[in-house]
Amino acid sequence: MNKLPYRLHHNAYVAKNLEVTRAFYEDVMGMPLLATWCEKSELFGKERIYCHCFFGLKDESALAFFQFANPDDQKEFGPELPVSGFRHIALKVDKDHQQFLLKKLKEINYSTDKYYFLEHGYCNSLYVLDPDDLIVE
Repeated sequence: MNKLPYRLHHNAYVAKNLEVTRAFYEDVMGMPLLATWCEKSELFGKERIYCHCFFGLKDESALAFFQFANPDDQKEFGPELPVSGFRHIALKVDKDHQQFLLKKLKEINYSTDKYYFLEHGYCNSLYVLDPDDLIVE
């Protein structure tokens, strides 16, 4: 039997500062904070303490962000990755939503070097760098 997943449950990333990340995804992007919790787990041969937050999308999937309590753990798992336009999160929105986000970025004086438009021919994309330089399309 060939079964496909129902939908994406979540995509996970490491953040430098969960509060700054929360402010961006909840207050700027308008994605509701669904859950936040901290835990202590044995991961990759070592006990680690970390917190994570989940931000919701309309289809009930989410973006998740982690921050580790120990700076060595934080350094080991990220978020320092080279910025690449090919590594990004692409979210489907309508034109009105895209214009709403652009207006919001301007209202909060979000640095103009942290967002740009690109016309692909089949769609017009707004690209925004989040607080950890992760590209959100």
